[in-house]
Amino acid sequence: MEALVQILSHIPAWVDAVLLYGILMSVRAMFARNISLIAVSVMPLLFLGLSITSLVSAIRSVPVSAPVWAAGVAAGIIFGMTIFSARILDSSIGGGRLRIAGSPVTLILFILIFATKFYYNMHIAMDPAAAGNTGFVCTALALSGASTGIMFGRVSKLFAGYLRRDDYAQAG
Repeated sequence: MEALVQILSHIPAWVDAVLLYGILMSVRAMFARNISLIAVSVMPLLFLGLSITSLVSAIRSVPVSAPVWAAGVAAGIIFGMTIFSARILDSSIGGGRLRIAGSPVTLILFILIFATKFYYNMHIAMDPAAAGNTGFVCTALALSGASTGIMFGRVSKLFAGYLRRDDYAQAG
């Protein structure tokens, strides 16, 4: 218990803010809503920032981590555009807005990437030699990259749905 208190006491305030923002936005994403394409782009950018910070620190000690991360992102984009894609309920709202169905995917992915990054950094802080462990680093970065890719795949599917709406309106 003392170790947990020690760990939690060293967490910077900005990490708490990112966690709170991510959870609030993820819970909102569980319900159908009208959302702008700009607003729906914020969470993937947050994921990308969290993911890249891990990659930048790992690439020095485990150079193979960069292609592993990139493969995770690529696989995630494919999954995000297919299996985990957000369902568009109405694309005729206009003004860069869509009505999309709610889903727990964003919450699950946010918790996954946040927990992965938190555990990764905590483990390296407690055991600096782990930063050179190829298996540990590559596993963490593959998960981080895949989560980020899924978010980007979901958003690109929303953008494509919105752009197709314009095509249909011009053809009709």
